[in-house]
Amino acid sequence: LWHAPESVVNKRMGFSGDFTVFDDPRPLIVLAPHFIGLDAGGLAMTQVKGISMAFVFVPLRNRFVEDWVMRGRNRSGRVRSVPRNDGALPLLQVLKEGMRLHYSPDMDFGPQESLFVPFMGVNAATVPSLSRFARLGRAQVLTLVTRMTPHGYEMNLQEAWDNFPTANLFDDTLRMNAELAE
Repeated sequence: LWHAPESVVNKRMGFSGDFTVFDDPRPLIVLAPHFIGLDAGGLAMTQVKGISMAFVFVPLRNRFVEDWVMRGRNRSGRVRSVPRNDGALPLLQVLKEGMRLHYSPDMDFGPQESLFVPFMGVNAATVPSLSRFARLGRAQVLTLVTRMTPHGYEMNLQEAWDNFPTANLFDDTLRMNAELAE
C-alpha cells in the first residue's frame, strides 16, 4: 500500500457507508479501531478519498524505520502526524483548522489515566480521551472499520453518533468500547 502505484492502491480499496459526511465542515473525529488494516484505512481516506487527516503516533526508537513508516503513511500529502507526547492541544488545533482526526484508542496510560470499562464482557483499562476530544473540539464522532478481504481492504464508514459526548465520561467510554466490539 505504501509503495504500489496509485492505480493498484485504488483497485484494492472498497468503500461502504455515506462519505458525504466529510462535506460537512464541522469538526469530525473518525474512530478507527487499531485492528489489522488500520494503515489501509488511513491511506484510503487520505489518498483515495482525498480527505486531510491527522493521527497520533508513538515515535519509534529506530529513526530509519520511523522515516520509512511516515513516508508511507503520508504518501498522499494530506496527513499531519502528531507525536503522542505533544498532548491534546495539537489535536484540538487540528479539529479547529477543519482537518479530520483519525483516532485509534489503543494506548495504555496506566490506571491513573484510565477508566475500567467493560470491553467484550471484561473490564478493561480504557483511556476516556475520545469523549474529552469530542467535547473540547465540539466534534462529531463516527466509526471507520477497515477489514482485510481477498481483494484488498474494505472501509466501512458508520453513521455519526447521536448524543455524544454526554456529561458522563464513564458512559461515553462504555459506548466507545461497545462501538469497537461490534
